[in-house]
Amino acid sequence: SVGRLQAVKDQLTLVDAFAALRAQLPQHAARLRLVIVGEGPMRAALEQRIAAAGLDGAVFLPGARNDIARLMQTFSVFALSSIAEGTPVTLLEAMASGLPVVSTAVGGIPALVSDGASGTLVPAGDARALARAFAAYVENDNLAARHGAAGRSRVESEYSIATMLSAYMALYDALCKNKINLKEVIKPCAE
Repeated sequence: SVGRLQAVKDQLTLVDAFAALRAQLPQHAARLRLVIVGEGPMRAALEQRIAAAGLDGAVFLPGARNDIARLMQTFSVFALSSIAEGTPVTLLEAMASGLPVVSTAVGGIPALVSDGASGTLVPAGDARALARAFAAYVENDNLAARHGAAGRSRVESEYSIATMLSAYMALYDALCKNKINLKEVIKPCAE
């Protein structure tokens, strides 16, 4: 996960989901890792939750980083556990990296992540649902690859710079085509 460590991002539930995932798939527990990139006021609470769950060495908090694109290339799945969001750019970055997404279905997220196609959406605050969603990717590499490829394809077709420029050009062309002469429409009220 990548995001500011604050209550609205609900990384505490993400840690709980990771603990549940390791309990659900003990045969995979030794290889499972959770990385939460970011800094913020919830860091101490996260460190306490990680220690209390016995997850030291399995959960990493590397702090704020400026090499997010490189880090995402090392991830297998991208997680977002927020209880409220707008349209998170970090999800677009994860999808552009070819990562399947496990996220809460809040705010603008369902408009970005196609549940069952480019990722899995779960209710906010539901650690067990997050764990089940992660487990599906742990147990099925093909599913992860398919969802990751679908997410990348969607970003390329709908959110790339080329797509944005094309949309702007179409808008400008339409405005130019339909422009009116304002001097003819607006009659001066002062002489």
